[in-house]
Amino acid sequence: MKRTFVVTAAGVALAGALVYVGGLWAQQPASSVPARPAAAVAPRTKIALLNLTYVISYYEKYKSYKEEMKTKAKVYEDRLKGKQAEAEALSKEMKDPKTAAAQAEEIGRKMKQIQRDAEDIKAEGQAALAKEMDGFMVIVYREVQEAAQKYAVSHDFDLVLQYNEPLDSNEYYSAQNIGRKMNAGALIPLHYSKGMEISPDVLTMLNLSYRPAAAAPAHATAPMGN
Repeated sequence: MKRTFVVTAAGVALAGALVYVGGLWAQQPASSVPARPAAAVAPRTKIALLNLTYVISYYEKYKSYKEEMKTKAKVYEDRLKGKQAEAEALSKEMKDPKTAAAQAEEIGRKMKQIQRDAEDIKAEGQAALAKEMDGFMVIVYREVQEAAQKYAVSHDFDLVLQYNEPLDSNEYYSAQNIGRKMNAGALIPLHYSKGMEISPDVLTMLNLSYRPAAAAPAHATAPMGN
């Protein structure tokens, strides 16, 4: 019986305390009540587009490298021309009526060896140049990506999407380009406002950083294809 009284008394005391606290809360001035949070601002995404074909094609570092590659390719081309000259001389000798049958047979073996040598030179050149070009393109792509990131941060873009379009407007509706678009799974813009295109600006950043400071003009961009 005593335990029942204690529990009941405690319950009454707790109820009284809640009533008291509730009264104090009701007496608080309106300024102390937290204001309702403002309505959330609708999220916005600022997107930019970059034509990777355009940027890399007009990037002065890439154009300079293409000239270097022509010089390196010429080494293999000259070797092939030498083999071709040997083959033409042997062919002429074989057709000479004064050439004996045994000698003509030997010439035929030499020509086959020259053909094999030429194929080896061609394969060697293609492998060497392709490996070097692959490594260079990785470097260039990273530079374009870094420039695009810097541009995006400084111009408050949330997202930069790359795409590839021909530089010649006549190639835009070519069967090859349309076929590529139909089979591509990447970004293919059908329409976009001019303010979203940052390819010329990124190209300017790249060219200015590549050139010696004294030789860099204020702006250096190339016309867009479309």
